[in-house]
Amino acid sequence: MVAVSMGLQSPVTAIAIDLLTQKILAYRNTKQLLGDNYWLINRQRNLQTQQRHSSHKAQKQGLSRQFSNSELGEHLDRLFAKAIVELAQTYQAVSIALPKLDQIRLSIQSEIDSKAQQKIPDYLEGQKKYAKQVRINLHNWSYNRLSESIISKAAQFEIAIEYGNLPARASPNDRAKEIALSAYAKRTVP
Repeated sequence: MVAVSMGLQSPVTAIAIDLLTQKILAYRNTKQLLGDNYWLINRQRNLQTQQRHSSHKAQKQGLSRQFSNSELGEHLDRLFAKAIVELAQTYQAVSIALPKLDQIRLSIQSEIDSKAQQKIPDYLEGQKKYAKQVRINLHNWSYNRLSESIISKAAQFEIAIEYGNLPARASPNDRAKEIALSAYAKRTVP
């Protein structure tokens, strides 16, 4: 099985895992999945920052402008989907486990809170301000669109999609493993 983790630290992480031994066969982080196209992540972040700034300026001036979203995000999603399906084919995985999307917001909030506690220990007000600033500057990723791209690409190669629970606090690698084990447990329960 190939499992995909999504989060703040690394937008996309994928692992190939042997479910019987629970041994991770391969690990791919965001940079490894995109390869030579990794620079597109920073370009996407810069575009989003520019769009947020332009939108804020328009709102201050009382203008009601809608700024078009670049197709770069969709292109990145397709690149991720292709790399994940290739990983599944390489390890002859019959399914790809994705996290339940309703749990991603909680997981990302947990990551932000943990990071704030590490940066500013014993000062709750400072942690709240830090977390707010991180959320403002956060790279907004459309996890739903990414999931749909993975589902579409997997369907082309007849690879099944399963869903697992996304643990709140863990490394991207451990979260992907937990998603795989959760999806497998749901498969084996009658």
